[in-house]
Amino acid sequence: MSLRCSSLIVLTLCGLLLNGLLLFWKLTDPELSVAGCGGGGCSAVLGSRWSQVFGIPVVAPGLVVYGLLLAALLWRKDFLASFCYASIGGAALWFIFAQVVFLRQFCPWCMAAHAVGCAVACIGLMEKPLKAGLQSGAAAVFGLALGQWYGPVPATHRITSEAQAHGTPPAAIHERGEGRKVAYDGGRKSFNVSTLPRIGSADARHVLIEYHDFQCPACRKMSGFLGALVEKHPEDICIILLPVPLDRACNSQLKPTDEGHPGS
Repeated sequence: MSLRCSSLIVLTLCGLLLNGLLLFWKLTDPELSVAGCGGGGCSAVLGSRWSQVFGIPVVAPGLVVYGLLLAALLWRKDFLASFCYASIGGAALWFIFAQVVFLRQFCPWCMAAHAVGCAVACIGLMEKPLKAGLQSGAAAVFGLALGQWYGPVPATHRITSEAQAHGTPPAAIHERGEGRKVAYDGGRKSFNVSTLPRIGSADARHVLIEYHDFQCPACRKMSGFLGALVEKHPEDICIILLPVPLDRACNSQLKPTDEGHPGS
């Protein structure tokens, strides 16, 4: 076995380990299982929409491809190896691009996995890979990118049993004063459209409620979409804006059991 092949096998095992670790975190950390949640760094990246495609964590197919590459190296399947070089390297570049351009935050573990992927691709390309395999791998990465860009956006909220267990609250501060009132959740939540901070007309046909955090990257991105929505339908859409900081330094109302999210 050549030194180049041995290096590829070692890197492939590293890729399997890193992708397996990231998948474990993605599936077991409840904060990461909902896209858009997380305070920053690893949580922001692993909890973003770019960490999934059609509801599947992207590290799952990554594990499969690394497994295929290991088999291709051990049993000398040139087409399969070429496919893996292109798909692993292309995916690494795509997700580095997503962190730099879309998220502007970085997960060290993800970047380590991408570095391994780039190394695998560079060494693999020195092995005179088959053109058909490279084209197939590039097409797979292109399909992944299209699926994330145009496919369904993962849900960014969760309805928990704790939230459902609350009884009818007393008259909320959000409905105080004169003006138009709207109610949600069977009347358990009421809001005064006329007096609360909002964008859009208080007489709009549809009223949305946004709970947001000024330091939350996902909220910051969503604000642009909501502003564009109101601008497009100024008479039909109104959005009530309610800030809910998740940093204990900004919000003394967080429960003692809530660790909070510094920087959010």
